[in-house]
Amino acid sequence: ITAGYMDHTMKIWDLSGRKQVGLLEGHYASINCIQMDPNFNLVVSGSKDATLKLWNIDLATEEGNAFGIKLDKSCCIHSLDSHKAEINALSLDREILVSASKDKTIKQWDLKSGRCIQNLDVAFTGTKSPKVEQESFSLLDPPIVGGLQCFENALATGTKDGLIRLWDLRSGKVVRTIDGHDGAITTLRFDSKNLLTGSVNQTVRLWDLRYGNEVDKFYFESPISNVHFDSQRIVISTQSTSSVYDRVSLQQWDCTQPVDFSSTVSSSQYKDGYMIEGRSNGNVTVWSV
Repeated sequence: ITAGYMDHTMKIWDLSGRKQVGLLEGHYASINCIQMDPNFNLVVSGSKDATLKLWNIDLATEEGNAFGIKLDKSCCIHSLDSHKAEINALSLDREILVSASKDKTIKQWDLKSGRCIQNLDVAFTGTKSPKVEQESFSLLDPPIVGGLQCFENALATGTKDGLIRLWDLRSGKVVRTIDGHDGAITTLRFDSKNLLTGSVNQTVRLWDLRYGNEVDKFYFESPISNVHFDSQRIVISTQSTSSVYDRVSLQQWDCTQPVDFSSTVSSSQYKDGYMIEGRSNGNVTVWSV
């Protein structure tokens, strides 16, 4: 599922058939973040219109709702509108949904009722002057919460002050802080052992969650927009390109576009050996890595 930078709709694709199979409409501004659930029948979107929307993908792609036929609103399960400013990050883990907004809050939601069940104030986070050498429309003014991820009752956030905070959602409190970067954190991912963070200071750091120490560090020539990893590979996207680091062979290579050098990487996603880029010229590129 994809969304264009200035497009208020989302398109659903069949990658094996290379065709569009659905369309989701309902937001009134650009869509900043999207996540599907593991079963691929639910998607959550966060927008500059300050709302989150939950969508039923099965309804959106069934016969009669396919591309070319206007969808009815039954595909939208909930519209969550408690935020007061644009939403820039979200994370969905089973029944837990959290979202971060430029209103300086993180909210936790009940998926069944669509209600906000917890509000975390992050206005207390300080700021550091980001070291940006190459300007980017999305990273010129980083949000307070650049990246977040939840897993069960654990929440990790990367913020504008360069700090990583680990939260316990049961108490709503920070239980651990890691001094991560000397610039705003723009993205993060974690699993049971490691945490990966990227920053406008053009670095990516891999952390050992057990001890809070840095395991590895990667340097780039432009701010980091997305990071992803699994047990074998680390995928890092900047405005100029996406790079793959093999954690077993310790080799690194870039996913370069031989035809179009003018477009930049706006967003990326990696899973099961495939990396997908959304580029500034509106193209979606699929890589086997």
